Amino acid sequence: MKTIYLIRHSAPFVEIENYINNDNVLWNEFNKNMILSPLGEENAKKLCNVNELKNIDEIYASNSSRAIEIAKYIRNKQY
Repeated sequence: MKTIYLIRHSAPFVEIENYINNDNVLWNEFNKNMILSPLGEENAKKLCNVNELKNIDEIYASNSSRAIEIAKYIRNKQY
């Protein structure tokens, strides 16, 4: 039996409302390229200590920078 965990990425470093030129921003591109906030980094580190997320065989992530960062935290904790 396979177990699948879906993990939502943490909050971005900058919210679009605080972005200087947000009238000309494509939200999908902006969101995809945002890095983790300091709080998001802390949450990712805590997530790696969850027992259910140890010994994972495969990890998949969307193309969002934050999702990839979270996946890397989990992968690096495996070794």
